[in-house]
Amino acid sequence: MNERSDKNPITDIKYEEILGLGKRSIRKSYYPELKRRIEELEKIRAILDHSSFAIFIVDVPSGRIIYSNAYVAEKLRYDEKSLKRMTIYDFFGEGKREWITKFLEALPERCEPFVSEIKSADGEPIPCEIAFSTVSTESERFAILIVHDIRDRIRVEEALKATENLLVNIIEQSPESMMITDSSGTVIRLNRTCRKMFGINRDDQLVGRYNILADPQIEQQGFSEDIQKVFSEWKIARFTIEYELSRICDAQSNEINKRILTFVIFPVSDEKGNITNAVIAHIDETEKIAEENLKKRAYQQIEKNMEQFAVVLDEIRNPLSVIIGLLESSGNEEITSKVLSQAGRIEKILDRLEKEWVATEEMRKFIEKTL
Repeated sequence: MNERSDKNPITDIKYEEILGLGKRSIRKSYYPELKRRIEELEKIRAILDHSSFAIFIVDVPSGRIIYSNAYVAEKLRYDEKSLKRMTIYDFFGEGKREWITKFLEALPERCEPFVSEIKSADGEPIPCEIAFSTVSTESERFAILIVHDIRDRIRVEEALKATENLLVNIIEQSPESMMITDSSGTVIRLNRTCRKMFGINRDDQLVGRYNILADPQIEQQGFSEDIQKVFSEWKIARFTIEYELSRICDAQSNEINKRILTFVIFPVSDEKGNITNAVIAHIDETEKIAEENLKKRAYQQIEKNMEQFAVVLDEIRNPLSVIIGLLESSGNEEITSKVLSQAGRIEKILDRLEKEWVATEEMRKFIEKTL
């Protein structure tokens, strides 16, 4: 007859084995309900071990680590032996021990995630977003920490910030005057060329106050509808008007107050296709138009001079022809010979002038094409 065993099949099983966190025991199969619960715990552990976050279960307030998932060993490079000797304070460093202690003691059931650094096994500080929650029993209190490595997020945010700064610098340093409006047409940003053009010392002289859709000078010159289509129909507005700079706000410009400006206004949309902003560029055409007008006046003067030049040539040739005719009929060959010699020289000069006139006419036609 077999001897009766003194071992208790329940109490003799290690606590961690019952939880499913240690070695498997064949004796579990003797208890169907216990086996089912252990399998559930093992499933939960498998899920936690495949998490992309570090997960800790910590005793409060001692900070002793009761459980950590596989992420802690794999990504933070801590071995199992080291983890058994560690508390949660070791991950944050001694400098934060007092802060962590107070935080754990005052911790509500849940709190907002916060950003801090934890140390990897080789001492590398890793920026993380940490979420805390607590679980209490009659005699014990535990904290659950979910730690998310945010290094990739920080790199993306820094790249986005660098891109944003680049775009801001491009706008700010543009040689053209630029304004950015919101979806209603109210200015929210302007660059330094714009400030200089309009004689603005402070952005708040225009930002939040000036609305392109309510500009009386644009309205008076008949371009309000073009601008409305920018915001309603995705159109690009482009027009040139005479604009009095000081009327845009209370600014006083040291420049010539009245300028000829070309406005170029185009919409900006979000990823859903909704118009969120508009960009207004001002191109000062005053000097360019003045130069073009000067060219036109010069061309007109050249044309007038050429007409007069042709008349002068005829006026010289006609009397010269009469003089030559009279000399030839006078019968004085010696005088006639001398005068004809000088007349020939005059004729050559006139021929040369006529050729120059033809060249000037060709230049006139070329200038006419460029105007």
